[in-house]
Amino acid sequence: MRKILIALCLALCLTGCGKPANVSEDVYNLGLKAVDVTEQFLAADLTVDEAYEKLDDIEDRAIIDEDYPKDSSVKGKIGTLAWDVHKSDDVSDGTQVVKDELDKLKSYLGK
Repeated sequence: MRKILIALCLALCLTGCGKPANVSEDVYNLGLKAVDVTEQFLAADLTVDEAYEKLDDIEDRAIIDEDYPKDSSVKGKIGTLAWDVHKSDDVSDGTQVVKDELDKLKSYLGK
């Protein structure tokens, strides 16, 4: 009986690790790409211009599905990240601003 309960709890935990129900599959996947691009930028694997162009392209490709209420939030957060990356050289705490926005995007994506 105990093994069954442990298996059930584990299964419930694992199902909660995927895409949130209030974000469409397409926007979710684009959000994950934006996370990856931003992390590459923060690791200095991409320049400001490269990261900005990629994030801007990702935002443009994110089409909001009205059936998923968080789509607009995720798309907006991707746009904010693009702008923050673009401006990160112009402000003293630019990298921290980007990290903070990345954390917000991750929370929208359930990460």
